Amino acid sequence: MNRILKPKFSFREDLSEDIDGLMYQIHAAGMIIEPLICRPSSKPGYVELGPGERRLQAAEKLGLKTVPVIVREMSDAEFDRVRLLENLARKDLSDIEIARILRYMLDNYPEEYPTQEDLAKAFGKTRQWVSYHLKMLELEDLSTRVDKWTEILSKITEKQARQILSVPPEKRVEVAKWIAERYEAAGEVPSAREIRGFVQGLARVNVGAEAVAGASEEAEREEKAAHVTAEGSRCSQGAVRAEGSVEEAEPRFCPLCGRRLEPGEYERLKARFKELLRGLGGK
Repeated sequence: MNRILKPKFSFREDLSEDIDGLMYQIHAAGMIIEPLICRPSSKPGYVELGPGERRLQAAEKLGLKTVPVIVREMSDAEFDRVRLLENLARKDLSDIEIARILRYMLDNYPEEYPTQEDLAKAFGKTRQWVSYHLKMLELEDLSTRVDKWTEILSKITEKQARQILSVPPEKRVEVAKWIAERYEAAGEVPSAREIRGFVQGLARVNVGAEAVAGASEEAEREEKAAHVTAEGSRCSQGAVRAEGSVEEAEPRFCPLCGRRLEPGEYERLKARFKELLRGLGGK
């Protein structure tokens, strides 16, 4: 057993989870029933472990000297694919662990998996399944801003993550903090439906705030427009008064007797004079 080399990259964050239960099963059977899958190592006389890290760890704790092993020649891509398929079949990986593995496969084996569609086909999944899991990686950055977020994220499902990702990036911290508060109080992550309800409530609050801000801005614009109109009206009236005062300030005299005419009297006499001319056939 000391000639089995563990893989450089582990697909699991916590190999100790339920290790006691696995140890009990091995002890009751007296052996590991399902052989470990390995491939020849570049180090002579050694093999590299594929699926079965927890079984090997349980065997070591039980003090077993030997374990059943199946050795196969496999490329790096085939080797990691077998490891991932074995873990997916057991359904003991968290969704964020699956997301990291999918990203690892895309980054390290671009020739085998040039697109998400190719990766999905290799694992018998849909492209949407791959895409939804990969989107979860956007939530890892919240660990620097929300207490216990790494622990919480390991318990969040892809469906719950979709609800968090439905809000703009700048609002996700608020959603994550609410989830953390609920997790601290109840010891479990709120359901996808509960998260969706909080997100919808948050959206309504934001829409209301935007509406109030918009109404305030509109009122301010209307007030400014009214002020400008009033100022323009006052200026116009001032101009009319100024023009009238200039006209009235200019003295008018009767062309016949030389008397100074009262304001407006000149225009009346002028109109009367034109009527007389028309009556006489003049212009």
